[in-house]
Formats: sequence, structure tokens, C-alpha cells
Amino acid sequence: MSKSLLQHYYVYILLPNKHRIKSLHLSNPFTVDFILSSSNFLSKLNRLETFIIDHVESKCLEELLNHLICLPNLSSLTITSIDKIDHPNNLYIQILRLPVLKYCKVSFDEDYRFEPLTMATNEYSSIEHLVIERGIRLEVLHRLLSYVPQLCRLSCQSLIGYDNLSTEINISMKNLTHASLDLCHVRFNQLECLIMNYFHKIQVLHISGKASLEDLDANRWKQLILSHMPYLRVFVIRFIYHPGIMYNQLTYDSLFNQFNSQFWFERKWFFDYRHCSKYGRRDGIFYSINPYKGKDYRLVGKMNENTRLYHQETNLNSVRHVYIYGEQIMNDCVNYFSNSTYLTLYDSFSSRTRSFTSILNHIVPLQQLTKVVIDSHSFSFQKLCELLRSAPKINSLIINSAILSETSSVSMRQSETFRSVSNTNNITNVTIKDKSELVDKL
Repeated sequence: MSKSLLQHYYVYILLPNKHRIKSLHLSNPFTVDFILSSSNFLSKLNRLETFIIDHVESKCLEELLNHLICLPNLSSLTITSIDKIDHPNNLYIQILRLPVLKYCKVSFDEDYRFEPLTMATNEYSSIEHLVIERGIRLEVLHRLLSYVPQLCRLSCQSLIGYDNLSTEINISMKNLTHASLDLCHVRFNQLECLIMNYFHKIQVLHISGKASLEDLDANRWKQLILSHMPYLRVFVIRFIYHPGIMYNQLTYDSLFNQFNSQFWFERKWFFDYRHCSKYGRRDGIFYSINPYKGKDYRLVGKMNENTRLYHQETNLNSVRHVYIYGEQIMNDCVNYFSNSTYLTLYDSFSSRTRSFTSILNHIVPLQQLTKVVIDSHSFSFQKLCELLRSAPKINSLIINSAILSETSSVSMRQSETFRSVSNTNNITNVTIKDKSELVDKL
């Protein structure tokens, strides 16, 4: 949007209707700068309930939050910063002081050297749902939780365990029932401390990350659940482990078989493991299967013959999101997910396969797909075009790795497949997270 167009939009639409605006989304630094320079416009939005700020520069955040403190109805706030925050404590305090905030989602990189907040004493926030998208240290989270006694739902997409929790903790989290944690260098004893202090009322728990042997100890999990999570009804885990010389697959097999007991069966918590190879490294994944609604299904590989994990088959008709871990897995699949609309492709997909879309269409109905994620280290641009031509309803495309091209950009643009996709695709949302040759072709 040009400056003149934004000015026109501001003068003739935003200003006359400022008393009616309930939701506002600023999507780039240019619009944020413009709004901040516009005579305290934000502080006049008395009916504003939802505010989303994407790609904002950290230098603007404090000023922006100052304008929000007087808004009487702001209940939902989402902030995504494009650069590192040197002193996040000031931002946390400003957010926590918003008077009626219920939902808060923050996504910014912190300087991990900063001192965490002091523990709350007599100042508390109304936040009930907190989502932290980027890295947050364990001790920082601990201090932050002391300000949100009404918290019901917590999601941390990268919880970093470089430091330990304080030994003296006296925080009551009577309302916290849902938690989702993606662990990064968090030792099991640190996780235990977090659970023992905050998760007494937890009902739904999702845990993921790279696993040590302690993380895969079924008996230790059992005791933790029985002693400190008596209300837990949904337990979903997804751990990546690395078999090697020190701990081979037989070591892990022994650990996994401990989950084959009455304690897990009677709660309908079932698990499986698969091997996968990504970027030339052979990893294993230990994960929950048929988790409650069965909307996700992972095609990862053949189950190790030594495994005796008990599980139930997922109702394939309920699956909406299919994950495929490599082309060989796709070739071996005999299941058909008739109602899936969301597809994620991991690992290796050879550019030489001629029947890629034909095989894929026997797994998921390509004509129904609306969202595709590609996280593969060998996925050709030609293959992408073929997929888009066979799945014309795709409106959202996410690419997490390089898209490889075997031909020049000019010849690719002249191909019939490319011209067809260019004219017929319905994609409205594209996210490219890693450097890709695709950027030059679009």
C-alpha cells in the first residue's frame, strides 16, 4: 500500500469510524509508523477489542503499548517483532498492565543476557491465554507466571532450559488447565519442577522436543502424573531421539516398551515410534498416536519389528492433516485419507519421480487440499508446479526449505505446467521461511 493510499484510507475510513472499530491489524512497519505518527489515533479507539501488530520494529513497541494502556475494551493482543528486543522487561510490564487483556500472543527474540522480571507482589494481569511463539528462558517464564494468576491456557513454542527455576516458589495457578510446551535444552528435572509447581489443575498437556533417556522414562512420567497432575485427561508427546553408539536402538526399544502397561492403556494413551532420515541424519520419533480426535496422521515409516507397543487404529475418515516423511513412505502407503485438506511433506522427494502426483492422489484427494507445507531438502520446482496443478483449491502454501530447480528460470516459465499453474492457482497466502530459488521465479 502506498503512502498516499494509506493516507486516504486513514482520513476517509479510519478516522470517521474510530468509535466503531473493534478489530485492527497492522501488517508491516510502514503502517505502524504511520499510525503512531497520527495524533494519538490508537488511544481514541475506545471500542477496540482485538489488536494484531505484525512485523513491527522493536523501537516502536514501547510507544505503541503506551497508547493502548487507556483502551477500556482491548481483550486480545498479538505482537510480532522483526528484530531482537534488548530490554523485554519494559514490554512485559506494559503488556501486563493492560486493564482487560484476556488473550496475548507475543513473538519476539530476546537478549538472553537480560535479568528476568522481579516476582509479582501486588500487581497482577487479567490474561487468561498466553502464547509465546519464540524462545523464552525457563526462569523468565517462571517470573512471568507470577503476574498471571487467572491464566487458563499456556503455549511456549521454544522453552529454553539454560537456567534453573528458583527453589522457593509460591505461586497458585488454580485456573491453568491447558499447556503446550516445545522444549529446548530443558532437562527432565527442570520439567518436573515446572509441572510440580504450576500444573496441579492441568487437564490437557502437549510436550515436544529433543529427548534424553530421562524424557522417555515411562515410570518417571507415571509417578509425575499420579502425584502432580491428577486431572490430566489428554497427554500428547512428540520426542525426537538420536540412536547412536552410546545408546543404540535396543536401549530405546526397552524404554518404549515400558509404555505398554495398564496405566497407559486405561487412560487410552497410546504411543508409537518411527525412524526417519532428514538432511542425511537418521533420527527416531516417539509420539502419541490416535490422540483423541485423530485429526492428524503421520506417515513416518515402518514400525520396528521389535516394538510391541499397543495402539488402536485411527479412524481414517476423521483425519484432516496428513504428514508424509519422505517419498519411500509415500510409495509404501496403503491408506487413503478421504477427508484430508491439509498436507505436510518432510524429508526427501526425488525430482526424478514421474508419478509423484498420481501416487499422492491415492493417499489424499488432491482436489480437496487447501493448505500445503513443504519441509524437504530435495523438492524440485517442477514437482511443486505439478502439485499445484493437481490441487487447484490450495490457498495457503508454506515452504520451509530450498526449492530446487533443474532448469533455468526462463525455460521453467515457458513450460506448459508453469503457465497453467500461474493462470489457475487460488493461492492467497504464501510463506517462505528459508532462502529459496522460488523467490526469483514468483
